[in-house]
Amino acid sequence: MITIYLLEFLLFSFFGWVLDSTYRSITEKKWINAGYFKGPFCPIYGFGGLVLLFVFKYLEFLPLFLLFLIGGMSLIVVEYLGG
Repeated sequence: MITIYLLEFLLFSFFGWVLDSTYRSITEKKWINAGYFKGPFCPIYGFGGLVLLFVFKYLEFLPLFLLFLIGGMSLIVVEYLGG
């Protein structure tokens, strides 16, 4: 179980880094490494992805609007704690 969470964390961290680096590179018109580390890894996206997985898994009985609202608020808390 912990292995799955670790792999999901790494996948979210990598794909978040790819999207963030791509967006910044396009807007700046030069290569920008969006990660904090030398490698392709941005942990805030990993934590955010795991939080969303838990929200959608354990609160799936809620209406869709409320589910998205709680998911969004959860990501705000993750960003606040990470910053």
